[in-house]
Amino acid sequence: MKPIAFLNEEEIRLLQEQEAQLQTDRKRTPEQILAIYSSGQNILVSASAGSGKTFVMVERILDQLSRGIGINQLFVSTFTVKAAGELKERLQAKLTEKLGDQNLNPQLREHLLRQRQLLPLSDIGTMDAFNQKLLAREGYRLSLSPNFRILSDPSELLQFQKEVFSQVFESYSSGPGEEEFYRLVTNFTGQAKDIGGFRQVVYQLADFMDALPQPLEWLEQAVGDQESQDLQELVRELYPAFGKSCLAAADQLYDLTQDPDYKMFKKDGQKTAVFLKHEQMIEGLRLLADQFVTVETWAEIEASLNQMLLLLPKTGTITVAKVKYDFLKPIVDQAQAIQTLPFILEQEGEVAHLLGALKAFVKDYYQALQEAKLAENAFTFSDVSHLVLRLLRDFPDLRADLVANYHEVMVDEYQDTNSLQEEVLELISNGHNRFMVGDIKQSIYRFRQAEPEIFNQKFKFYQEEPEQGRLILLKENFRSQESVLVATNGLFKHLMDEEVGEIDYNQVHFLVAGSPGQKQPEQQKQAQCLIFDQESEGPLHEGHVLVAQIQALHESGVAYKDICILVESRTRNKPLVELFYQWEIPFVEDQGQGSYLQAVEVMVMLDTLRTLYNPLQDYALLALLKSPMFGFDEDQLARIALQEQAVSLSFFEKLKKAQAGTGAAPDLIEGALKDKIQHFLEYLETWRAYAKLHSLYDLIWNIYNQRHYYDYVGALPDGAKRQANLYSLALRARQFEQGGFKGLARFIDRIEKILAADKDLADVVAEVDEDAVQILTIHKSKGLEFPYVFIYNLDKDFNSEDLKKRMLLSRDLGIGIQSVKLLDTPNDQPNHLQSVRLSVPSLTYQRIQQEKRRQTLSEEMRLLYVAMTRAEKQLFLVGRGKASKLADAYPDLTASQFLPASDRLGYSNFQDWILAVTAGFPSFKEELAVTILGQEDINLREVHKEAPSLPLDPADLKNNRQSDQLARALDIIENVDRLNTLYQPAIQLPTVRTPSQMKELYQPVFDLEGMAHMVEVKPQTLDFSLPTLGAKKSTITASQLGSSLHAFMQGLDLSQGRVDEALLQTRLQQMKLEPALAKALPLTKVLDFFQTELGQLFLSNPDRLYREAPFAMLQTDAASGEEFVVRGILDGYLVFEDRLVLFDYKTDRYRNPARVADRYRGQMGLYAQALRQSYGISKVETYLILLGGSEIQVVALADS
Repeated sequence: MKPIAFLNEEEIRLLQEQEAQLQTDRKRTPEQILAIYSSGQNILVSASAGSGKTFVMVERILDQLSRGIGINQLFVSTFTVKAAGELKERLQAKLTEKLGDQNLNPQLREHLLRQRQLLPLSDIGTMDAFNQKLLAREGYRLSLSPNFRILSDPSELLQFQKEVFSQVFESYSSGPGEEEFYRLVTNFTGQAKDIGGFRQVVYQLADFMDALPQPLEWLEQAVGDQESQDLQELVRELYPAFGKSCLAAADQLYDLTQDPDYKMFKKDGQKTAVFLKHEQMIEGLRLLADQFVTVETWAEIEASLNQMLLLLPKTGTITVAKVKYDFLKPIVDQAQAIQTLPFILEQEGEVAHLLGALKAFVKDYYQALQEAKLAENAFTFSDVSHLVLRLLRDFPDLRADLVANYHEVMVDEYQDTNSLQEEVLELISNGHNRFMVGDIKQSIYRFRQAEPEIFNQKFKFYQEEPEQGRLILLKENFRSQESVLVATNGLFKHLMDEEVGEIDYNQVHFLVAGSPGQKQPEQQKQAQCLIFDQESEGPLHEGHVLVAQIQALHESGVAYKDICILVESRTRNKPLVELFYQWEIPFVEDQGQGSYLQAVEVMVMLDTLRTLYNPLQDYALLALLKSPMFGFDEDQLARIALQEQAVSLSFFEKLKKAQAGTGAAPDLIEGALKDKIQHFLEYLETWRAYAKLHSLYDLIWNIYNQRHYYDYVGALPDGAKRQANLYSLALRARQFEQGGFKGLARFIDRIEKILAADKDLADVVAEVDEDAVQILTIHKSKGLEFPYVFIYNLDKDFNSEDLKKRMLLSRDLGIGIQSVKLLDTPNDQPNHLQSVRLSVPSLTYQRIQQEKRRQTLSEEMRLLYVAMTRAEKQLFLVGRGKASKLADAYPDLTASQFLPASDRLGYSNFQDWILAVTAGFPSFKEELAVTILGQEDINLREVHKEAPSLPLDPADLKNNRQSDQLARALDIIENVDRLNTLYQPAIQLPTVRTPSQMKELYQPVFDLEGMAHMVEVKPQTLDFSLPTLGAKKSTITASQLGSSLHAFMQGLDLSQGRVDEALLQTRLQQMKLEPALAKALPLTKVLDFFQTELGQLFLSNPDRLYREAPFAMLQTDAASGEEFVVRGILDGYLVFEDRLVLFDYKTDRYRNPARVADRYRGQMGLYAQALRQSYGISKVETYLILLGGSEIQVVALADS
């Protein structure tokens, strides 16, 4: 059809006037009309919560289709697959509605019909979906196969990372720069035996680079030359608000001295000592604040800091009228941090060396990882994005075709775009046809490397340079009652600005009710902030506050499904869930990810597959036999086990003996049991034969159907969820095979690797359609709306762990690390710590830490905004605290519109922000009612409890052909559930534990004071030698070294009463170790050991010496009262008439023997207990033989 011209500015203005005159409650706003019909330039739409941005996008696309544009000429990017599906559904409905118009132009009708047909094939989807489609179509230009697969499962990606990391690590550990590399590794691993800390740093850096358009170029720039730093300039850069903070603290201290309860003077009229001290503090703080601005040399700053720190309490806490105040603590902490700057500056050279080594390793790792994924034709979403970016850069003809094809490039949720995605979007647009919709106030995905500053920069640019692009603000909210909007505006106009929040929350961003229905007075219910007083005595807590409010709402006619509870994280959900069970409130909880493989029904199926792969695996076979599919009980399994006494014989072989009647006790196998075994073996053989000829997917469904297992789990509690788990297992098996992997063996191996890595697969979400309260994280609630919203756990502190990592990363500032400095602490005492391991944050680290602190709190603030704007009718915020402390915790008034930035950055949770605004701006209490509730204020309704019932009643199954079996199964389930609850601690208790597992339980057995040394310890110098990093293909692990040493000492001949070098070499030849391992054994230290008092005791009493002696003893578990077996092997002991001498070899590397002794104290106590029980001798002397230092040391623990 012939294209129809787009509306010009005058036509749009007339349309706005016509819309304003319509007599309807819901009409388009002038800004919505502008966003729908504007054209000819880039457009950024800042759409506040509930402002109808999806409506605007649908109407804009529909308008363009109605003007002759094809759906294939529009690129529409959404943040999620679900959002893309909803957008297509709305478009489908709108097109169908328009086609229903009988007066439609025939050419337009034909065009729109065609567009509706093409809608499923359109470029409406996520950026990842577009990139995959483009790479599959054009990847041949990069010699890529179109049938690549996506590494969407984190566990599979982890396997790639581990394998590549190991290869690169091995090449570096035996290369020419191994000493420098060893220094790098130990900087991030400390004294740990493994390299996990260093590995995580490498993974973290590589993941960060994945979101950048030019990762390797960024890496080069991030590790550039170190600039010289001027100390006083550095102080003002890193601590710009220190002077203001000192003034604010001085004012706050002065206000305290004016309190009526403050005692200024003694009876004789003289000032009290406390008042004099506080006056000095006030004067000193004000003087320092002035000097901080005016002084010009570091010496002057240092002198002022020293003088002030002498005045202030070391803890930063002062007590006035029996109330403790800690507002001085940030001043003390910052002052001490400033004092360390000269020392930090000295370490910058070492930091530069470490960063250079890190850059080289990560570059090689990153490139090797890309090559490994390329070889497997498997990529992450980020890999695909980088490959698409390469296509667009390297092939101008491809880019030109895309630019010519797309009439408009539209992006939803633009505030969550990253720089990699932004560059792709720029390359496929013509420079003036972009339409971007988002809201920086709802940017909450920085942890996924979203960059809200991209939106913010464009917002400011279009605001200042309107000819470069049009900025349209959608402020009207069509979701929430005005009372919700008033509370939201009232809070954030005092909280969110450019400094904390990354945008000024002013009239431009205020939420405005978009329809008259939202403003009706009778519909307004004031937002409530309910704080439970933890000082009120009784059994109730803040969860009961929530329950009481839900009960009241439900009694007033509110359905449970209209209520949603939002939490920042799930960490404190368990007590709430237990309360809901107790008070019979139906609920649906978002479980998150990470427990799929632990689901019982999935574990049963995995053990079934393991058994089919290899029936000789006893654990898997027994799990299958005991499962509901076959139902063998303990008595039957015991009868089978008694068919053969040999431990080495597998249970499968015993099973066959039992079936054939050839076992040691055939009379134990009754006819019914024999038939049951025969039945099982037939199924097993059938399934194994089926697995050879069919896919995994078909095999799994064959098992489900033949044993009715899928139907069985559906009858259990949470049956829909369990069936979804089993269905997902079959789908994942099919995806596994479609990815190029074949066979049961490889699938089982894949699952075992995931479990070995302590990882899991994503949980399955089962759709639940019932009248139940929803419990969601705030992130999961984005884009949703609920009539009644409770924001729970207001007092939960923000997560600041990311700010404490060993490495911090910033796109603009680069890489910041903590370098490790070993400081000698000379002392002649034998147990004295010889050196202190000090982590020194680099200057870049501190800069990034400050940047990330502001970014983190800004995102937390936006998270609160998202939570509050989910409510339609009423908003509740629930927290807890001690009323006496909350009363004086926040300053009363502030002259500014905003809370001071230092306060906002200093607060640690949502509750602090809300109560600080309430205290600082009294008018806010009219917008959000804050109530402190005690035990007596919680009005709980009694619940009439009924006996719990199973999902199926056996009485209803009389006419069912499986009624007897199902009834028996339900009885078993009921009894099992009851016993599981009653004996939970005992069930979780392992039957057997090793001493290392028991170590923590027995840590306090000995007292550290009882330790003495038999050999004088010489001061140990720092050793960077690489005993385990030298071999090219056989890096010696600590466990290999330890095992070999124990075997060496066990077989050493002591019958001659002496040990010399020749004897040691003879023993070494007997062991036939590989050369690298033989070289690593500390034979010199072994020889030295036999010169010690304990070594001489060995030589003089060889007949009393027992080496590598196994033991077993019973212990009682405190939680359950059940007994369990502790098994282990003693390195050795000597038996005398009046005492036992216990010893243990340790090859751990160490600097302080006291720490080693403390680490193994509990384990040695357990060994000593075993010897006492065995020999009836109460006195046990205990020794550790330490072989991991520069020389042999024997540490005696106190007699036990």
